[in-house]
Amino acid sequence: MNSRFRTAIGLAALLLVALVHGPVCAQDSSPSDPAAIERFEKQVRPILIRHCYNCHSADTKPAGQLRVDDRNGLLIGGDHGAAIVPGDPDASLLIAAVTHSHEDIQMPAEGEKLSDEDIVTLRQWI
Repeated sequence: MNSRFRTAIGLAALLLVALVHGPVCAQDSSPSDPAAIERFEKQVRPILIRHCYNCHSADTKPAGQLRVDDRNGLLIGGDHGAAIVPGDPDASLLIAAVTHSHEDIQMPAEGEKLSDEDIVTLRQWI
């Protein structure tokens, strides 16, 4: 299956998850808040798609059992525990992994490290 087709299938699956479960809004207690949904879709999801979905989504056998394509996946986490702690980016494994400050987990495992701007966006969202 080519990567473009796999990406299209993945995006369709994510849309379905968002419609059923609400958006992945770490801080937001109301997943149906239009402003939170818009912020997530325009700012956060593109970062996760570019850097994380190839290894941590419903389209894959999620590495470390972590899925980042739905809220529960991030809150429950994978083999190393929760990926995010809403309201506390400093306690969030996702931030430790993408800043390479975690001794054992440095993400993305392949490809470019996230830009400082992307990391700030994730920190503010969490």
